[in-house]
Amino acid sequence: MKKDDASLVFVAHRIMEEQRAHRRYPLRCRIALRGNDQQLIYGETLDISSGGASVLVAHNIAKGTLFSLYLQLPARRVGATPDVVEARARVMYGAFSTGHDRWRLGIQFLDFGGKPLQMLEAEFQRYG
Repeated sequence: MKKDDASLVFVAHRIMEEQRAHRRYPLRCRIALRGNDQQLIYGETLDISSGGASVLVAHNIAKGTLFSLYLQLPARRVGATPDVVEARARVMYGAFSTGHDRWRLGIQFLDFGGKPLQMLEAEFQRYG
């Protein structure tokens, strides 16, 4: 990538960040995705907000695909069983990340609220 191309990517990323409705947090969580075929795809979050997440998975998933997301929150203390939050979600984009050697997906949470959202937002409090 040329220097000018890198500058354009940086500017595009900044514009996209400014358009987001929710603040992103660098929270790393294990995830599982289950689509209509009932197959589980495992991965992890890169960052997350109350409206969606950027996740890394081994397989690409088509834009617009709906699925159930299972998000394992960090354990509150050593030896504790971590909480798992479930949400319906949609793939908004997918691109192969050479730096991570996996697919990076942008996902949007759908109809996400109540106790699961409160649990996730409690984790955000750790980041100020």
